[in-house]
Amino acid sequence: MRVLVLNVIMYTPEHGNIPQVSSLKDTVIYNFCKGLLKNGHNVTLCVAEEYKPTIDENYEFEVIFFKSIFTKIFKPTLLPYSQDLQNYIKNHNKDFDIIISKDIFQFPSLFAAKICPDKTLLWTEAAAHKRFLFKIPSKIWHSVIFKP
Repeated sequence: MRVLVLNVIMYTPEHGNIPQVSSLKDTVIYNFCKGLLKNGHNVTLCVAEEYKPTIDENYEFEVIFFKSIFTKIFKPTLLPYSQDLQNYIKNHNKDFDIIISKDIFQFPSLFAAKICPDKTLLWTEAAAHKRFLFKIPSKIWHSVIFKP
């Protein structure tokens, strides 16, 4: 199976700063992708360029870094936005059997859900978002992402 994994934020930013790291190989999502690879799947991982390690490293599967734009509005620490990633999903979704997006409240999840909803698997870990501003943002976001 050909799997596209969307995980633009690789590390939790501290005080609005993205940690500078030398490797992505100690992240949960990287090890998740390694598990998919060990089970015979072809894996591609998409990451925001701001989370690129300080040292070039070789990966066991394809890792693609996408540059964020409009960073004053869409901060890479909270909600990175990449037109290049949207175009990649639009142009390459037929190359993948499934698209897995780590966080439902991110633009890559929105792109995948709208471009190829039948191939997209989303999950969320952010329960606090659902309670923010009387649940209004979550209700709007869920109505955009999910088909009724």
